[in-house]
Amino acid sequence: MYKILRRAGDLFLEALMVVCMTFMGVMTLTVFAMVVSRYCIGFVFSWSEELTLLLMVWLSLLGAVVVLRRREHIRLGFFFDRLPRSLQAGINILFSLLSTSYLLVLSKYSFHTAMNNLDVRSPTLGLPLFFAYGAVMVSSGLMVLFSLLNLFDDVKGLLSPKGA
Repeated sequence: MYKILRRAGDLFLEALMVVCMTFMGVMTLTVFAMVVSRYCIGFVFSWSEELTLLLMVWLSLLGAVVVLRRREHIRLGFFFDRLPRSLQAGINILFSLLSTSYLLVLSKYSFHTAMNNLDVRSPTLGLPLFFAYGAVMVSSGLMVLFSLLNLFDDVKGLLSPKGA
């Protein structure tokens, strides 16, 4: 069961990275079109800045999901890497428990915030602000799942005979 969950998580992470790359490409093209239209035509599309901002929010928060799963977040690796493996696993378990607790609270309140903005529209795109606030809800929910998967990895590593 663990291997199936881990494989599903890895496949989902790959798909999420494709989504992030797509958002980055669309954001880059939008900014390029905005700059060209401003300096060559003297006209700016009214929706371009809002779309770029929305994509930046989603890209940042989905990127945080990828970073959490890969454990590439900022930490003091110089000290951490010098600790015994069992202590490293214990610290990772503590981190996973604390971050999961925080992310569960964040998920709850971001859900309420997103739902409260379902009827509010953005000025130029006319999209419900749910799409902006929903990024926090989606990313925190995904981070809970990946934090739990990291927790399972750490517990399994701690309980394995090699300690790795």
